[in-house]
Amino acid sequence: MKSTKEAEFGELKSDCSEEKRYNPFMLLYAKPIRTERLFLRPFAPGDAEEMFASYCHDEEMTRYLTWNPHRNIEETKTFLAIKLIEQKEPYHYDWLITFAGGIIGSINVVKLYPEGGFEIGYCLARKAWGQGFMSEAFHAVLIYLFDEAGFSYAIMKAQRENLRSRRVIEKQGFHYDHDDQLELPNKNKTVIVAVYQLDKDEFIR
Repeated sequence: MKSTKEAEFGELKSDCSEEKRYNPFMLLYAKPIRTERLFLRPFAPGDAEEMFASYCHDEEMTRYLTWNPHRNIEETKTFLAIKLIEQKEPYHYDWLITFAGGIIGSINVVKLYPEGGFEIGYCLARKAWGQGFMSEAFHAVLIYLFDEAGFSYAIMKAQRENLRSRRVIEKQGFHYDHDDQLELPNKNKTVIVAVYQLDKDEFIR
C-alpha cells in the first residue's frame, strides 16, 4: 500500500524531463547549514577515518538502517568516494552533521518524487543520542528543502519498532499514513515501516 502522495505521483522516473519534475527555480544542490549547535556540511576528502570511528562501524547504530556497518576503514573510504561524486550531481542533497568540529552523523535526501517530493534518511553516532541533535538537524534540513530548494512535500519511513526515529519524525509535524513493507537487499530481509507525510504548508518553522 502506498501513501496518498506515493499513489498519486509514484516514484521519480529517470526518463522524466526536468521541466516536468521540478520548479525551474529550485536549488539543485545542498549548501552548508548552521544551526544553534550544529554545522551541516558536504562530505570532504579525508572524512573517512572520522566517519568510520564515529558511526559507520557501529552495528547498533545501523540496526534500523538500509546498510550494514562497515567492517573496516576501506569500506568507509569507498562509501565516501561515491558520496564525493554524487554530491556534485543535481538533486543530490547530502550533509555530514558536525558538532564542535567533530562528525556525529549524516542526513540526506534518499528518494525524490515527482511534483517536488522528497524522502530523507539520517543516522547519528550513539555518543550523540538523547541530546536533540537529530531533531535539530532534521528541522534545519526541512526548512532548507521547503523554503530554499523549493520542494512541496515530504514522505518519511521508519521501521515500525524504531520508536526513537518515529518520535523525531512526528516532532516535525509529519502525520502517520499507513504501514508498508520495505525490502532491504543489503540485509536480505523485508521489514514493516510506518509511512508518514508532510506538505510544505503544514510544516511549522
